[in-house]
Amino acid sequence: MINIMCKYEGGRRCAIVAKPYELVGLYLESDIQDCVEECDELLDICKKVEKGDLVSWGGCGNANEITIEPGKVTIELMFICEKVVVSLSDYRIAVETWRSFISF
Repeated sequence: MINIMCKYEGGRRCAIVAKPYELVGLYLESDIQDCVEECDELLDICKKVEKGDLVSWGGCGNANEITIEPGKVTIELMFICEKVVVSLSDYRIAVETWRSFISF
C-alpha cells in the first residue's frame, strides 16, 4: 500500500512518498502540479479503465509518461528512464490525496 504525505516545503507543495514509490510523488508535483481539474480527469480515467470502458490510457506530462491499465499504473520519468508500477487503487489514493491537498 502506498503511503503519501503532502506538505509545504520551501514555499511549494510537495508529495512525500515512501520507497519504492518516490516517483509517484515526483509525478504529482511535476505533472499534476496544482491542477484540480487534472486530478478529476485522471480519476475519471481510472474509473473508465476499472469498468472496462477503456482498455488502457496513456499520456505524457512535463516529466513523466503514464499508462493506466486494469489493476496497475506505470509512471516513467522520461529524462532518466526510471519507472515505477503501482496498483490502480494505490494510484487513485495518491491522486485523491494530492487533490485534497491542492484544493485548499
